[in-house]
Amino acid sequence: MKKVNVKARVLIALVALLIGNVVTAQPQGREQQGPPPIPTEEQVNKMVDEMSKELSLNEEQNEAINQIYNEHFKLVAEKQEAGRPDRSEMEALKNSLETDVKALLTETQKEEYTAYLKKQKEQRQGKKRARR
Repeated sequence: MKKVNVKARVLIALVALLIGNVVTAQPQGREQQGPPPIPTEEQVNKMVDEMSKELSLNEEQNEAINQIYNEHFKLVAEKQEAGRPDRSEMEALKNSLETDVKALLTETQKEEYTAYLKKQKEQRQGKKRARR
């Protein structure tokens, strides 16, 4: 009887250890799930000012693009408030934003804008990898 009791205790201890390991193996400080936070108007202005320097935008272009970006992020916020937006819907909004911006740019600026977007995407992906 004692052998069975000892085996049961050992088995219970092993199960407890395994459960403990599974629980502690869960990632701590998980990455943000879902879409990134919507930038404030101040953050959008800063973003557009940075882009303005990279693309050598004139004042008229800067103001128009600033307005486009602010309207875009208001639309995104509305979509998110209405529930989880569909990925294809969000992709369409992003494409629309880029099309609207490119419509205001010269051919040279369009090429620079495409490169700028690529650089921004690589920086975001680099930050994600660094957090892992």
